[in-house]
Amino acid sequence: MYVPLKHTLSSLALETLAQAPRHRPIAWLLAYARLAPDGGAVPEAEVRKIAATLGPAGPRALRRLEVLGILQRDGRAKNSIIRLAPEFLPHRDYFNRQVRRLASTLTALDRQRPGGTRATALRRGVALFNAGLFFECHEFLENIWRATVGPDRDFYHGIIQVAAAFYHFEKGNQHGARTLLGKAVAKLQRYRPRHLGVDVAPLLTDLAPWRQRFSAEAPGQPLAAGEAPIIRVRATI
Repeated sequence: MYVPLKHTLSSLALETLAQAPRHRPIAWLLAYARLAPDGGAVPEAEVRKIAATLGPAGPRALRRLEVLGILQRDGRAKNSIIRLAPEFLPHRDYFNRQVRRLASTLTALDRQRPGGTRATALRRGVALFNAGLFFECHEFLENIWRATVGPDRDFYHGIIQVAAAFYHFEKGNQHGARTLLGKAVAKLQRYRPRHLGVDVAPLLTDLAPWRQRFSAEAPGQPLAAGEAPIIRVRATI
């Protein structure tokens, strides 16, 4: 059930990017993950209490998580409990990791100043990548890439391929990671030193050792927070 969980969490993440803070389910997800990292059942009242310290935690957001089939709520009123859907229990570590990464994405975006439509879209994609939501970054920017014509098209494609490379690395697919990163670097070289506000030259420098790591025989693995390179975007784009 990894694939359904991946796509459900990815859709939720992309949906959340466009939501007002009061409608986001992230407080519920974080609170549950902290209280039940094993995916077990905990009283709703305890989850609600912790969630209220993390951000808006209205009932609408919790219901959305139930509708998506991520969390289940059993019982009535004050005695209800919340648990991870049983089919997702084998992938609870992945669930917990992705929840933390989504929280990091939203924190980064909330700290940024509003920009134009193109600037906002690029920053959202970059925030997803920097938080480790590589698959989500790929999905989000792909629509922008397909709609882009002219010299910016290959730039977006290069960023997408960087994200896809790290996604494959975390899945243990060294060949896919190595191939995609090589294609990404070849595209992004043409946009040095900076393009659309992205510091391309430092990014390529930071990617160099990863090309070697992706060429190693040892399989890839999930990355710790801050381990992957960071895409830096200047305020004026």
